[in-house]
Amino acid sequence: MSNGQDQEPILWCNRAEPTRTRFAFGWDDNGNRVQLFDDKTGAPRIEKIPQQPHLGTPLFGLQQLRVRRSVKTLCDDGNEREIVVTNAAAHLNDTDNSYERYQLGTKGRNLGWIPTGSCPSAMVMMGQIPPGTVKAEAAKDGAPCSAAVVGYGKPPCRHYKAEMAKRKELRRIDDARRAEALKTEEAKLMESNAASQKEAAAAMTALSAKVVDAVAAIAAKVSDDAAPAPAPSKGGK
Repeated sequence: MSNGQDQEPILWCNRAEPTRTRFAFGWDDNGNRVQLFDDKTGAPRIEKIPQQPHLGTPLFGLQQLRVRRSVKTLCDDGNEREIVVTNAAAHLNDTDNSYERYQLGTKGRNLGWIPTGSCPSAMVMMGQIPPGTVKAEAAKDGAPCSAAVVGYGKPPCRHYKAEMAKRKELRRIDDARRAEALKTEEAKLMESNAASQKEAAAAMTALSAKVVDAVAAIAAKVSDDAAPAPAPSKGGK
């Protein structure tokens, strides 16, 4: 590629940063924004985010354009994802929001997607998502949260947290069901054998404990029988 071509504006990619990532943040129980860490390894969680349009090239300088590329949303499986609302990073026409209306207004509505900073109870009341897409009973009780409680940059409301927890629970159950259905006969046989061996080992341990107790009891009785009788008192009649 020539230098002349390198100097052409690039709106759809950034070769110096092919994959955009950032540290993941969330909220604690007290409503404070905190960094998230992996439960097993303790390493900081990293989340991928969609590409942003840039003007220029890595060789001659890049200028990131401020375009709303995605909306962080609670999806139907209980995970929060960045839902892309423009059909390409080079989509700079703010007047054409047809892709956003499809992503959040059609697809998102049918699946019950809830943008962060929103209250699922309020979204149901306003007809933004069907009532059947809200799985948690705790996300439906009480009055919907007001704009003073929810919104961009504010911690999730109790309805949102209840719905996220319920969706994750249902996803775990469904994953376990799918995993069980996909097991081979060999895997099922190995699991059955492992369970049988575990039960046999537990039975042997219990039996060994009973044998040890019985031997100790017999030894104690033999010791008592072998002990000499007490000598008679000299002063007795």
